[in-house]
Amino acid sequence: MRGVTQRWNNQPKREAFMASGDEHRIKGKIDKVKGAVKEGVGALTGDRSTEIEGKAQRAKGEIRDSYGKLKNQVTKDNPPRKP
Repeated sequence: MRGVTQRWNNQPKREAFMASGDEHRIKGKIDKVKGAVKEGVGALTGDRSTEIEGKAQRAKGEIRDSYGKLKNQVTKDNPPRKP
């Protein structure tokens, strides 16, 4: 029975999928800034792997920000229905 409990604990939390579009946009903007800083540090120090990691994190932020914008648009156009 212990194995079953551990498997459920590794599942993503439902709240992560239910986050508002604004939350995704904020987290995306934070990732973009972190990525830009990493990219700049990597370029200044000549550390190519840090620079690439920064580019990847910045791209992740762009995607998350875009997802937040889309989610806001969808929920704006389709307000939740009352049961």
